Amino acid sequence: MATEATSKRTRDLGILALVVLGPVWGYGWVATKVALDFSDALTFAALRVPLSAALLFLAMLVARRPLRPPPLGWTMLVGLLQTTLFMGLVLTALHDTGAGRVSVLTYTMPFWLLLLAWTFLGERLRGAQWLAVTLAFTGLVLVVRPWAFDGVVSGVLTVLGGASWAASALVVKLLQRRHTVDVLSLTAWQMLLGSV
Repeated sequence: MATEATSKRTRDLGILALVVLGPVWGYGWVATKVALDFSDALTFAALRVPLSAALLFLAMLVARRPLRPPPLGWTMLVGLLQTTLFMGLVLTALHDTGAGRVSVLTYTMPFWLLLLAWTFLGERLRGAQWLAVTLAFTGLVLVVRPWAFDGVVSGVLTVLGGASWAASALVVKLLQRRHTVDVLSLTAWQMLLGSV
């Protein structure tokens, strides 16, 4: 009985977390857009990421987790893809276009990850997944509007940011196949290395 109650409570907390997380993430784009009125994109990233990494290292200390970095080459690659490229591309695009458009295009990440996993991990797409990929690609073209010249550059930068995010997720999956990795440590170290 206690296990059932604990399971229900855990499920309810998970649902609550998702309900709260959506608006927080959504409003985060708006807040970042406002902040970019006072800073250029790369300066903003250079200030934001090391502070976030420092907070993660503090969390590691508090949790008494080892500060030793995960395998350095892999961690540097994740940092390059996730922190340097993703943050740089998306913040540069956000500086020049609307938060709504950038957020929609950034979250094409699962679309790119699906294609990368199919290509590099041999994960196969099934019938409905192919339909989803086709619809996602069609929607992507309609949002980027390559036939209209206004906003194409920021659209392409954002899509590249989403693809970079997907590539970093692929690298993390490959890393986890080869090594046991503490996710908090990997996140902190990749942020630190990616911000350098």
